[in-house]
Amino acid sequence: MASSKADALAANAKAQAGIDQYLSGVTNITLDGVAYTPTSLKAVFQADTSALNDADTAKSQWKQKAQTANTANAATAVVRTGLRAYIMATYGSKAPAMLESFGFTAPKATSGTRSTKIKFQAAERAAETRTLRHTTGKNQKKDIKSTLVVGPIPAPETSSTSESSPVTATVAPATSQAGNGSAPKPPAGG
Repeated sequence: MASSKADALAANAKAQAGIDQYLSGVTNITLDGVAYTPTSLKAVFQADTSALNDADTAKSQWKQKAQTANTANAATAVVRTGLRAYIMATYGSKAPAMLESFGFTAPKATSGTRSTKIKFQAAERAAETRTLRHTTGKNQKKDIKSTLVVGPIPAPETSSTSESSPVTATVAPATSQAGNGSAPKPPAGG
């Protein structure tokens, strides 16, 4: 069995040469229940060779056509973008209706400028959401410090049978740094 196309073509050529050299005087050869003449046997190998060559030619043509299609597609994309811009600039308010005729999507309608009142309300809502979620910016985070007070750590003892003494820590209640009026959380376990 051939492992590559080149191997298959070489094997087919050798098989045809072998048939001509050794089997030309044989009138009938039965293989797997099918009777072959030397000429029809050579035709099987020639058909395989022709099919492999045709497939190779078709693959080469396909690659060329795919490259041509990619090049044409890239050129069309540039023209398509330019045409859309031309329609928008030339026809102004009529452009959205025209764009659909060309297969383009119309631009989204803008909601207009926001009034000062709407901007103020949006800022108030954002501040309230930030307060409810207890989020802080980097400058506020910078001011938050731990209030954990740790007692002195005893010096290590040199005897091998010594037991370590527990470290005592005093935790001061946390105060609200954000000034949002929320009560501090009680310490865990108490």
